[in-house]
Amino acid sequence: MVRVWSEESIETLKGSYLCTDWEVFQEESVDHTVTVITDYMNFYMERVIPTKKYTNDCTTSMKNHYIIQFSDDTVLLALMTGNNDIPSFLDSVNNLVQWCDRNSLALNVTKTGGDL
Repeated sequence: MVRVWSEESIETLKGSYLCTDWEVFQEESVDHTVTVITDYMNFYMERVIPTKKYTNDCTTSMKNHYIIQFSDDTVLLALMTGNNDIPSFLDSVNNLVQWCDRNSLALNVTKTGGDL
């Protein structure tokens, strides 16, 4: 995932930090203070700065199966030579579906199709 830093989100984040009473974070241990402040800053950053997911870690280990990625689309291409290749293709499809589920990405099944 990549954070998308827009001017609006940066200003919102600045406002959150400007309203913070940083004195409440002072601890006896410098290490503990740094940890608490870092956690606090990350908490606001995660709430304010939107993220974008990329599919470059979506791969297949099957021979002659390829995942091709476009800016707004992902294609699973399988070069099959006969009916014996269908089970491994279905495994690749299942793995892609599971990867999408794990990464909270929706599949547009109306665009799904195949040419044999």
